Amino acid sequence: MRNHRFTFLGAVLAIGAALIFATAPTTHAASDQGFNGTTAKTAAYTVTAAENGTVFTNRAATASVTFTLPAPFANAHYLFIAHAGQNLLVAADVVDTLVTFNDATADSLDISTTSEKIGSAILVWSDGTSWFAIGITKQTTYTVTT
Repeated sequence: MRNHRFTFLGAVLAIGAALIFATAPTTHAASDQGFNGTTAKTAAYTVTAAENGTVFTNRAATASVTFTLPAPFANAHYLFIAHAGQNLLVAADVVDTLVTFNDATADSLDISTTSEKIGSAILVWSDGTSWFAIGITKQTTYTVTT
């Protein structure tokens, strides 16, 4: 397993913010329909396709929370936001299907740097073959696992 870390210094947060406040979808079919609700998890959780468009947090977590994505499917999108000062990890269910910073075959992306957890976020979406994941919080260090 190989880990590498990167710190996001760009301005994608504005894009993420626009997505967060987009109009709520009436179906789960298209990724351009925005997000449709927020769900807090305090333990490891397997995300389902039926939850497409959901914003997940680790609010009230007292330990690390791992979110496992379903197999990639077209137009899927989720947002993961750290609320508690605990590690938050987003993992692909199918190995080597996560595309992220400088890695086309990653397995997970996580928020785990002390003092950079609360308020940090990971946006993921799928083209039906792969998951694309970006850390969207400025000056947060994200860890990629392959």
